[in-house]
Amino acid sequence: MTHASKRSFRNFLLNPLLQFRFGLYMIINLIVFSLIVGTFAYFYLYSLVDFLAEISEVPDTIKELIVIEIKNFGIYFGAILFIFFLLSTIFIVIKTHRIVGAEYAINRFIKEYLVNLHFGQAISLRKYDFLKDIATNLNTLSLKLKDSCHDKKM
Repeated sequence: MTHASKRSFRNFLLNPLLQFRFGLYMIINLIVFSLIVGTFAYFYLYSLVDFLAEISEVPDTIKELIVIEIKNFGIYFGAILFIFFLLSTIFIVIKTHRIVGAEYAINRFIKEYLVNLHFGQAISLRKYDFLKDIATNLNTLSLKLKDSCHDKKM
């Protein structure tokens, strides 16, 4: 494990429960926020149309056209939100993979090397992985344990 291992796409969900829970939390927040903003915009536009129709005596056909446009706005807003949710989901999977991938590599390093007393090995994470400070500390520990064991043998 001296170099960063490249993982295939099928291993992108290394800890599905953690990644799913985090992603679900973020998506639910996005949905709630979007529903609040969308509902506010929708009702505000309807009340604005009613107000303008009352003060300017707009014919009913114009009011109907405006209502149709407000409904179209709702459809476009929903489509944009769907694309936003899709992109957010992809972003969440990528970001959680950078955390979980590093956690997976660190646990594997501990189990394969430190637990089996194979000191002096180093863990290397990918460029954008999180938890690099922990990996650096484990590398330092591994080298110090190797030196300590080597000193005791002499």
